Amino acid sequence: GINAEYGKQWYQRRVREGPPSYGILTGCLRGCLTLLQRVDPVRATTPTRTESETSVLAQKSQIIFIMENTLYVLMSQSQQAVMDVNMDPNDVYHLRRELGIELKTILEGVHRHFRKGSSVASPRLDRKLSCSSSYGNILEQSHLSFFKLGYQFVSSLLQA
Repeated sequence: GINAEYGKQWYQRRVREGPPSYGILTGCLRGCLTLLQRVDPVRATTPTRTESETSVLAQKSQIIFIMENTLYVLMSQSQQAVMDVNMDPNDVYHLRRELGIELKTILEGVHRHFRKGSSVASPRLDRKLSCSSSYGNILEQSHLSFFKLGYQFVSSLLQA
């Protein structure tokens, strides 16, 4: 399972170090995606839920909660930076480019996990999520709508 005490200690160390950087936040998203793939490697197809499945659902829910909040902070910080008139245009360009690529890759990983229900990687897709019916169908699920918003953010603000 997830070791809550370790997570608390990790968080306390990070708070002392100052506000999280883009690298720490994207690392958190990648780490959560890896955890999600370990906790939920293959979706159960049986309609009855055992105690183990209930535990997996609780852990999955916690991981998704962390990912949604991390994505929210990343989107907020990057929008603020991109809209800052005092920021050098070259820095804005590099932020859009690098963070856009990083977030797109992570969000594609989230999509692959929920589409296939496992950590098996599929070839990278370069088309936009909103233009693909399979992407759109998966991401229309209520618990994944925030990740769709994240992808739209990447497409509109960061890769503009």
